[in-house]
Amino acid sequence: MEALKHVGLRPSRRIRLYNGKLESKLVRYDMYEGSKKAKKQ
Repeated sequence: MEALKHVGLRPSRRIRLYNGKLESKLVRYDMYEGSKKAKKQ
């Protein structure tokens, strides 16, 4: 969980999952070239 903070990208989707009592997260990152701000313009 701590490693997700150091990816450097903002996740587009987070899903909390459980395997019995063990909590985990499925995190989706959209990949794009350049800056997302430049893409909108």
